Amino acid sequence: MRSQEGAPSWLNLAWPAPLILAGTVAAGLIIVLGVAQGRDPQVEWGANFALFRTLFFAAWFTRDMQFLQWMNLRRGKHPLVMGVLFLTIVYVCAVILMAPLRVFSLPERASFSAFLLPSAAYLLDHSAWVLRPAIWTAAFVAQWFFIALFVGLQKKTIDELNSPASAPAAAPIPAQT
Repeated sequence: MRSQEGAPSWLNLAWPAPLILAGTVAAGLIIVLGVAQGRDPQVEWGANFALFRTLFFAAWFTRDMQFLQWMNLRRGKHPLVMGVLFLTIVYVCAVILMAPLRVFSLPERASFSAFLLPSAAYLLDHSAWVLRPAIWTAAFVAQWFFIALFVGLQKKTIDELNSPASAPAAAPIPAQT
C-alpha cells in the first residue's frame, strides 16, 4: 500500500483512485474540447451533457478500479484475476438481463442501464435526460456510493491484514536437550 507522509488518510487508503479519476476526467475533457471545436453545427450537442458523460465515465472507471484494488487485497489464489472475472460476469449478466427487457432499444428505459453499464452514459442526450432525469442522477450518485463502499471495504481489509490476530501463529520450536 502506498503511504505518503502528511497526506490525508483517505488519500492513502484510496490511492491511486484520485490519480485515476483526475486522469480520466482530464482525458475526457480533452475529448470534449476536441468535439466542441470540430463539431458540425447542425448536430445537437451540449457541453453540459458532454461534461456529465465524462464525469459519469470517470466515476464508472474509478468504481471498477476501486473494486479491483479491493479484490487484490483479498486473500486467496489470484484475487485480481478473480476480480476481473467477477466484473466480466456482472457485465455479461447485466447485458443478458437487459436485452430481453429492451432496455437498450427503448429510450425511456435506457437510463436504468446506467446503474450497471457505462455505455448508457453515451446514450445520454437532451431527449433522454428529459424522460428520466431522476434515474440518470440516481445512477450517477450510485457510482460514487459504490466507490465509497469499495474504499470502506479496502479499509476494513487493510485493518484485518494489519491486525495481530490475523497473522499466522508461529509454530513452537521443540526444545533440544
